[in-house]
Amino acid sequence: MSNGMNEQELNKILSKEKILACTIMMNGSRVFEYFKNKKIEDKQHKIYSCTKTILSLLVGIAFDKGYLHNLHQPIQEYFSKELQEQRDKRKNDITLYHLLTMTPGLHFPEWEEWDGFAPMVQGGDIIKFTLDRELILPPGEKMNYNSGCSHLITAILQQVTGETALQFAQKHLFKPLNISNVEWYKDNKGIYKGADGLRLTIADMEKLCLLMLKKGQWKGTQIVSEK
Repeated sequence: MSNGMNEQELNKILSKEKILACTIMMNGSRVFEYFKNKKIEDKQHKIYSCTKTILSLLVGIAFDKGYLHNLHQPIQEYFSKELQEQRDKRKNDITLYHLLTMTPGLHFPEWEEWDGFAPMVQGGDIIKFTLDRELILPPGEKMNYNSGCSHLITAILQQVTGETALQFAQKHLFKPLNISNVEWYKDNKGIYKGADGLRLTIADMEKLCLLMLKKGQWKGTQIVSEK
């Protein structure tokens, strides 16, 4: 290792921590790996909020392919029924950009009183739960971590493509990267959980990291545009 630590020493340190796996890549190749046990390497792992990053890649692909056209499109176009029922009509100003940047202005104390787990994860209508939250700031004014935004984005993606998020991902992202060992949880409305629903293997997570490091390119093919 460059700092003088050898692989055996690093393995020893990692084995004492609650770490299932650790890999290090250099120039596109894995140069170090640690696995808690033999089953870990090929096992699916719940990647929690890394799902949000992969969802952002899918939104980029949807723009590339013409399913989406305007980052600043009000989400009223996609949730007209739900927003018509809202008393605060300022919510009609929330855009796709606000969802992607978590700046819709909704009261969402995910890392405060909810301590990382929004009540919506227990079930029910996640879209309604999110849009029903009180608007406490004008949309776009301040970022506040909001997993509900990601679920709304998945719902929009499914509307504009006419496919489930998993079908779209398999066709345009996972298949080109030879990723097949995937599971994606969905809510009781059939919408895939954009906040935390994906399960992937470690090797497939490496592929997605490399895709981003290479600005959307994989083996000479542009999977998602750099922008």
